Amino acid sequence: MKIDDVVDLIDGLLKDLQGLDKKSKKKTYKRKLGKVEFNFNIEDKNEERPRNISYEDPDDTYDLGFWSEYKNLVGKLTYNREEMKLIGQVNRRFNQVWSHKVSRDLLVESYLTIVKKALDEKSLDTEKIRKYTSPYTLSKSILEALLLVTEEKFREDFWIYAKIDSSKQVEVLEKNDSMDLLEYFLKELDFFYENIDDLRKEEIFENYLLANPKKTKDWERYILEADLSKEISFVESHKDLVDMERLSRNLSKADFPPTQVLGFYYLFKYGKFQNKDKKGLLDLIHEENYDIFISLVETREVSIELIDEILNLDKKPKKKIQIDRNKLNSSRKDLDKTVSMVEDFLADGDTDIFEEAPRQETKIEEGSKDIKEDEGIFISETSRKFLKLILENGFVEEAEASKIALEEGKILNSFIGDINDELFDYIDDQTLVNEDGKIVIDSFYVEMIKEIIYGKDKS
Repeated sequence: MKIDDVVDLIDGLLKDLQGLDKKSKKKTYKRKLGKVEFNFNIEDKNEERPRNISYEDPDDTYDLGFWSEYKNLVGKLTYNREEMKLIGQVNRRFNQVWSHKVSRDLLVESYLTIVKKALDEKSLDTEKIRKYTSPYTLSKSILEALLLVTEEKFREDFWIYAKIDSSKQVEVLEKNDSMDLLEYFLKELDFFYENIDDLRKEEIFENYLLANPKKTKDWERYILEADLSKEISFVESHKDLVDMERLSRNLSKADFPPTQVLGFYYLFKYGKFQNKDKKGLLDLIHEENYDIFISLVETREVSIELIDEILNLDKKPKKKIQIDRNKLNSSRKDLDKTVSMVEDFLADGDTDIFEEAPRQETKIEEGSKDIKEDEGIFISETSRKFLKLILENGFVEEAEASKIALEEGKILNSFIGDINDELFDYIDDQTLVNEDGKIVIDSFYVEMIKEIIYGKDKS
């Protein structure tokens, strides 16, 4: 045994003896020393002995036990042999997270990545992890505490799994003066999980949900947190697996109108509709458009365009005037006779009794339309703010406009359409247009919109 090993042994023994009574110390001392063979020989300094020198590369392979499943990751992270021994101390956990491979893979990757970064971080004191390995337990205790802290973070981000409490493990780290290591770990965990690829997140969530189709609440939460395109594709792809009546009814009660429409679509599509559902639907669309909604559901596949079209059924439909062409033709004949009689009368009588009313000249400003001065201009505060934003910047990017629309519970097309509808009485045309991904005011109407937003004096 080397002298350094003896020093390490004694140092570790002293650590273990802290807190034990005198009798226990004696037994522990004998047990520890009973395993050690001391073999110190006094050698003749003048005697020449052959030196065994090997120029071969050291063997970096090490039996990692359970962690051998991740030997490629360990190699990618450039763990050396001694660092592999540290990891080899840590036991696998047995629970739902660890039983799902895609979840376990991500958890292990985050843990091994940050442990390696911590070992390489020169500003961190990692001596307790490196030095007090088997037969001592300090290194193992710290590393296993950090593993559970990692799992707690994983479960926070992937809420499909139940939360766990790592407070006892934090106490272990605090007791062993490793709080700086914990703080470093927590900071790195936040960074790691904030930068996970979205497709990898989806895989973990969806693998779990497909394996647990009866957990409707989890399905609902996952759908509500997705964007509308993902909501549609996920529900449509797995509608035969889950209780669609329950899921659809829950979605129809969401705060986001497009998601509500998605819920109502499936309730009506598959005959799960009840009277209470109709009442909820009529909060979204005008009751006179109910038959149009039914027709759309029966004849169209679900899509963003369809949902947008259904949301536009919120206004009372315009009445179409039915014209009887026979009566119209008859009226035209009577009008022709009347005109002919007036012309004959004017030809025979005194035309001086008719005075021609003077014509008033109407000035039309070129490049714009007059806004009626005697009528107040009323547009919503949301529309006013959006128009002002465009006037100040010249345009609004489509992505930003979509976010604003979603905050109002609308799809972009509906949002823009509603603003154009509000302005139609004053502009008599479409005001906002989408030009190459930018929402702009039609250049023909910019001055008119300035007048509406700022008033005539400031336009």
